[in-house]
Amino acid sequence: MSKEEFDYFCTQCNQAYPKQLVMNETEKNFMAVAIRDYTVKDCMNALALHVQKSEWRPKVCDITKYLQQSDQQILNTFQMFFDRKEVADKRAVDIYRRMGGLKLNKMTITQLEDKKELFLSLYKQGEAEEKFDELPKSIQNKLIGIIK
Repeated sequence: MSKEEFDYFCTQCNQAYPKQLVMNETEKNFMAVAIRDYTVKDCMNALALHVQKSEWRPKVCDITKYLQQSDQQILNTFQMFFDRKEVADKRAVDIYRRMGGLKLNKMTITQLEDKKELFLSLYKQGEAEEKFDELPKSIQNKLIGIIK
């Protein structure tokens, strides 16, 4: 998303809720990092979904919840390893290998269910770490309770 598109998106967020405070610079910085990999169309669709359900101007999490992969999509990626399909997601491939790779194919269904939960957790953790690392240092320093 370009800077002009991001500015347009922020303007639309503020104009959708004219009686509420506009986004401050910190909110804009967090929003910019969170949505920069998405198209303005996807972000506007997320805003439209939010406006239908809330009377409050959206925070970063309100927009990103409509943009992020669902748990089922992540688990579908995990299932592709067992269906012998090619997986292009580098994070998923790395996690699969760390979990044991082809050795996972020898597990029982019960064991595999536990591994699904582990895969989902590791995938989301990797996603969060990647996003945190991409934040500007000034913002990282403001986050309390995050130890790297």
